[in-house]
Amino acid sequence: MSTRLKPPLVPRSPGRRRQKEADEVIRWFADWRAAAAFRVEPFQHDGESVDVNAEVGHWATDSRSGVPLMHDTAMEIGCLVMNRYSDLPRAKVLELGSYEINGSLRSHAPKTTEYVGIDLEAGPGVDFVVEPGKPWPLEDNYFDLVLASSVFEHDPMFWATFLQMVRKVRRGGYIYVSAPSNGAVHRYPEDHWRFYPDSGLALERWACSQGEPVVLVESFTAGRKADHWNDFVAIFRKGKSKQSLPTKFIYEEITTFNAIAWNHKEPVNASDMTEDMLLIEQAHAQIGELNKRVEVLDWENRANWEERQKAESELLLIGARLSQEQAGHEASRKQIIELSAGLERQRIDFEAAAATVATLQAELASCTAELAAAEEACTGLKAEVEEREASLRSTAEELAQLQERHALSVSILLQREEEIEQTRSELDRVRSEHLLALEEKEKLQARLREADSWTFKLAGDRKHWEMQAQRAARALDQLQAELGVEARRLTEKLGRSEADLRAERAAKSQVEAELAASLAEKEELTRALDQLHAELGVEARHLSEKLGSSEADLRAERAAKLQVEAELAANHAATEELTRALELVEAALGEREAALQAAMHARQESEQKLAARFNEVAQLTSILAQEGNWRAAFTSDNDWLRDMVMTAARMPKWWSWLPTRWRRSREHAFYRRAGLFDAARYLEIHPDVAQDGMDPVRHYIMHGMSEGRERPH
Repeated sequence: MSTRLKPPLVPRSPGRRRQKEADEVIRWFADWRAAAAFRVEPFQHDGESVDVNAEVGHWATDSRSGVPLMHDTAMEIGCLVMNRYSDLPRAKVLELGSYEINGSLRSHAPKTTEYVGIDLEAGPGVDFVVEPGKPWPLEDNYFDLVLASSVFEHDPMFWATFLQMVRKVRRGGYIYVSAPSNGAVHRYPEDHWRFYPDSGLALERWACSQGEPVVLVESFTAGRKADHWNDFVAIFRKGKSKQSLPTKFIYEEITTFNAIAWNHKEPVNASDMTEDMLLIEQAHAQIGELNKRVEVLDWENRANWEERQKAESELLLIGARLSQEQAGHEASRKQIIELSAGLERQRIDFEAAAATVATLQAELASCTAELAAAEEACTGLKAEVEEREASLRSTAEELAQLQERHALSVSILLQREEEIEQTRSELDRVRSEHLLALEEKEKLQARLREADSWTFKLAGDRKHWEMQAQRAARALDQLQAELGVEARRLTEKLGRSEADLRAERAAKSQVEAELAASLAEKEELTRALDQLHAELGVEARHLSEKLGSSEADLRAERAAKLQVEAELAANHAATEELTRALELVEAALGEREAALQAAMHARQESEQKLAARFNEVAQLTSILAQEGNWRAAFTSDNDWLRDMVMTAARMPKWWSWLPTRWRRSREHAFYRRAGLFDAARYLEIHPDVAQDGMDPVRHYIMHGMSEGRERPH
């Protein structure tokens, strides 16, 4: 809806003070009209048509619905970017903030384009609804072009959103960001930021520092056209390489300021002043020209006044002459009458001009009073803005500290996870070596059991032959004992026989005389002796044969014993070799056991370290959970404060003129109906606040929120 207003008039008086007042009026009018979205119809001033909208810009609106349309430069530049930086008919395009309220870039894309739109709420042009701070339900490294037109000024954390955009675009794809660098506050639902010419370089450095390398292809501040916005535009390409980057840029095709490109960092058409400031300078120049014209008109009025004074004096002279020559100068009288009529007309014109000057002076006084009131209101607003900016800076610093702490926690957690992974791999390696050692031990034990069985078998054979040798030895000893006994018996018998023979020979020598007598007895004794010798010879041969047989058996047994001993020696050598092998195996097993013990010890240490790491991870998880709870509480408090501010903005303005007690009563009831804060309940819960007599809403915001007090609603 267009509202017709009477514009403030430019002062006509010259001088530096009047120039400053005129500047303030024009500036106040520009801010007032931009904030209220008013359009002032052109008007006539000093015979000229004045269109103030040409000086301060105007809002483009839909003539049918009255809803503000997407401003012209945003639509024009967005279409140029889609055509220049993508093969649009076959491109995959993602638009952030695609809710179609006042026009959309989607209308420029052909039907063959794979066009996806995301926003915080469902509506026309929205394909996916996302939540702030959460990942987007879209594939990474997929899109050819990601757009964000007139979005970042409403995003409280646009840098995080920019990283999400970089992740979704493919390598070699482009990211387009357009956001205002000037203009009035337009909350949808909030308005946070304006972007200056070096913002693109900051976003490039930020993405590279977060492991998402991009190259700033070009950035610039666009000149305005029919609307009052100056868009900051930045186009990025994903990836570090600068090969095959474009050399023709969009800023060369339209009116821009402070243009930066990848192949030159010095701004093109550099300007430290915004277009608003340039227009204000132009307006100041035009006001100066108008003041000069006013001065000329004033000088002309003063010259006309002096001419009128001269004319009146001449008229008096002419009247005197006419009174003297009235009778004879009828023609002169007619001339005087005509001059009088002309003077009367000049007098009437002069009175009308004087009335106009008085009206202008009254209007100027009224404008001066309104300007003073506006300056007072502006001073209050500036103080409030400075206070809010200080609060925002404090909040931003706290948020930066939280982000640093969170980044440090994430780094420590990643380091602990790497150590845990290394410990697990070392534990798996030790387990595998332990399993191999167990398999080797089982093989050696099997071989040992086999060697033991062979040793037991050889030991059994050895025992058998030893028993045989013992039996043979016992038999040989018995035979030797028997032969010894028989030899002793025969020796004794032979000794007795020889003794008897000596006795007989002695007796023979003694009784040689009796020899003949006893010859028969001697012959008998000789026969007995021969028989005895024969028996002894037979017995000796028998004994010799028996002894030879025993010696042969003994030799056979000795040979068998030697063979058994050789076999036993061989078996003993084999046993010793097996023993040595067994000792080596046992030594290897000992080493394996020592290695296994070391591995078990290392495993225990690893498990202890792992347990310590798990404890650290648990502590870090607890810390992260606490930080998450704190951030959730912080976000909840911020949301509540935002709702309180928005609710306060909806309160009737005339309440501010009520007495404090009445105004607070109405405000508390308004907050309670909105479900935000119950002041009476807060005073019941916290009687110390009631005793202090402090406003409960102010007390909770200033003290209760930081003290963790309960917030009734």
